[in-house]
Amino acid sequence: MTMADARQIVCIQCPQGCTLRAEKLGTVPSYEITGNKCPRGRAYAIKELTNPSRTLTTTVATVFSDCPLVSVRTDGDIPLRDVFRAMQELNSYRAKKRLHPGEVMIADLAGTGVALLATSDMITPDTTN
Repeated sequence: MTMADARQIVCIQCPQGCTLRAEKLGTVPSYEITGNKCPRGRAYAIKELTNPSRTLTTTVATVFSDCPLVSVRTDGDIPLRDVFRAMQELNSYRAKKRLHPGEVMIADLAGTGVALLATSDMITPDTTN
């Protein structure tokens, strides 16, 4: 194997932040993972090599003057290749309903099958909407 076949990855599965070295072995999907201090590092490295995904956390514009932005996150990981498309959808989206944290804003973000949740309260004591 050449160095081009190996990748260095920082594991984010626990606070240790292990520096992993992941190398694909042969033509059959088999991987050598080194540097992990716990079993989760191996699983994380293989997932990063085969199907990288992320939880998307951002803000979304609203139609409410007292709450022009609301923080949101996906309720699961979306494929890394779909993050840009999801952000394009959110850039043109305006929330028209007041939500509590944890409530679904978009049921299927950018066709990923993953919901977008409000993470801050859009409802204040003096609003009735």
